[in-house]
Amino acid sequence: MWNLKHRLFNPAAEGDGGTPVAPVAPVEPVATPISGEPTPAAPVTPAVAPVTPAAPVTPAVAPVAPVTPAVASYFDQTTLPEDWRQQAAGEDVGLLKLLERSPDFASAMKSFKDTKDMVAAGQIAPIATADMTDEQLTAYREQAGVPESADKYDITFDDGTVVSEADNAILNPMLEIAHANNIPADAMTKMANAFFQSREVELQQRAVQDQVDTGTTNAALKEAWGNDVMANTNMVRNLVSQMPDAIREGVASARLPDGKALFNSPEFMVFMSDMARKVNPGATVVGDAVNQMGTIKEEIKTLEGRMGTPGWHKDEPAQKRLRDLYDAETAIEAQNR
Repeated sequence: MWNLKHRLFNPAAEGDGGTPVAPVAPVEPVATPISGEPTPAAPVTPAVAPVTPAAPVTPAVAPVAPVTPAVASYFDQTTLPEDWRQQAAGEDVGLLKLLERSPDFASAMKSFKDTKDMVAAGQIAPIATADMTDEQLTAYREQAGVPESADKYDITFDDGTVVSEADNAILNPMLEIAHANNIPADAMTKMANAFFQSREVELQQRAVQDQVDTGTTNAALKEAWGNDVMANTNMVRNLVSQMPDAIREGVASARLPDGKALFNSPEFMVFMSDMARKVNPGATVVGDAVNQMGTIKEEIKTLEGRMGTPGWHKDEPAQKRLRDLYDAETAIEAQNR
C-alpha cells in the first residue's frame, strides 16, 4: 500500500532508478472560445456624451450681512440731559458761554483737547490765575516775559522819542495796570509806541485845524468889529495878562469840548472884549498907560482944539477917536465913584 502511494505521488520512484519522467507543464487557458459558443458583444458606447453638472449659480443679489444693533452712547445728545451744559458749568458763566459754542458733548471734549495740545506745543501761552501762589506767579511772569514790577518795564521808542515828565505822568499809570494784568514787556513797548505815535498824529492834525479855526474866527470878528478888530483883540490879550499866574496859562491854552481852541471861538472873544472894557475902560483907548485918565484928558484936549478948524468935520477917524475917549473917561469916572 505504501509503495502504491509512493509511486502515485513520486513517479520518479518507478523502475529501479531509471530516468525520471519530466513533469507535465500546466495547461494554459484557451483564449479563443470553444467553437460553437457565442462571442461576447463589445460594450456599446452611448451616442450622447454624459452631461457635465452645471456650476452652482451665484445669486444676483449679495446676501445682506447681519445688522449689528447700535449700542447707544452715554454721550449722545439723545441720552444726555438737555441742560448738560448748565449742569457742567454750574455758576461759572464763562464756562457756560464756552460750552454753548459746542453743538454737542463730543465737540466740547475735542475743543478742550485741542486747546490742551496747543498749550503743550507752546502755540497758546498759559494764563495767570487768581489762585496762583507768589512762587507760581513769579515763575509764570518769568516764562511770559513780564517784568518783576511796573518800574522794570524798559520802554523804548522806534523814533528815539525821549519821554518827558509830563509823558511819564501818563505812562506810569499805564505800566501799573499792565503789570497787574501780566502784560509782557514786548507787548507793553508796542502799545506805548502806538499810543505816543497816535498822539503825535493827533497833535499834528490839531495844529492844522487850529490854523483853519483862526482864519474862520478872524473873519467873523472882522465882520462884528470892523476896524476895531486889532484894538479889541489887544484888549482881550491885556485882560488875560492880568489874570493870576495859576490860571493864566490854563486859560490861554484851553480848548472847547470839540477840540477847538478857546480863543478861536468868536463868541468867547466878543465876551472877553466886553469884559475888558468893563474891567479896564481906559485900555480901550490908551492901552496900559501908567496914568490912563491923564493920558485920556490930554488927548481929548488936543482933539477938541481941532474942532472948528478947516477939515475937522471931514475927519471921521478923529471924531470917532474923540468919542471913544469921552466913553473911556466916563467909564473910568464911574469906576472911581
